[in-house]
Amino acid sequence: MSKFSLQSDNGLLERCFRDNYQALCFYASGILKDDVASEDVVQEVFVRLLNINKDFDSYNHLKHYLYVAVHNLCIDRSKASISSRVSSTVCSARSMVSPAFPVS
Repeated sequence: MSKFSLQSDNGLLERCFRDNYQALCFYASGILKDDVASEDVVQEVFVRLLNINKDFDSYNHLKHYLYVAVHNLCIDRSKASISSRVSSTVCSARSMVSPAFPVS
């Protein structure tokens, strides 16, 4: 079985983008519950794909890679969002608490 890379086949990435962009956005939206953030994730995955030198066994292998990459990036974004919300809540709570005794 011959492998192929996106760098050697210029039209493959464009075809892959056209064929899979909407489905990947829908998939990401199911995880993030945010259409704009989902589009950002999918676009970032395609940009990252441009910058790596990876060979794929088949078009299905490439699609599988895209879904895994989108899934992982969605999870990373969700964790970052939760972490920033927790940090902001903790900071807000600390600012509302005044010490019982002044600290010098």
